[in-house]
Amino acid sequence: MRTEQDAQRICQFRRHEHLAHKGEVQDKVYKLQEGWASRYCVLPDGRRQITALFLPGDYCEPQWLLSGKSDLPIVALTPVKAQTVPLAGIHAKPGTA
Repeated sequence: MRTEQDAQRICQFRRHEHLAHKGEVQDKVYKLQEGWASRYCVLPDGRRQITALFLPGDYCEPQWLLSGKSDLPIVALTPVKAQTVPLAGIHAKPGTA
């Protein structure tokens, strides 16, 4: 029998590597274990503006639970180790997963 923990795994991202791109369909959320990541938007003049900072223990992005896609890109600011949490396991009713 497969448990929710079996579906979760650890992903590693290098500095400047994207955890998600704008508009990507997501079937999981990331829970940071090590490192820092940020959500950002690109300004009209090409600069990036950080709109959220994710530190160890944070979930990025909780709104993926509702929309199932990333609204803005997320990039690793440092090397990142993150646990994947499948959306299907979160949305499942207790006792049915």
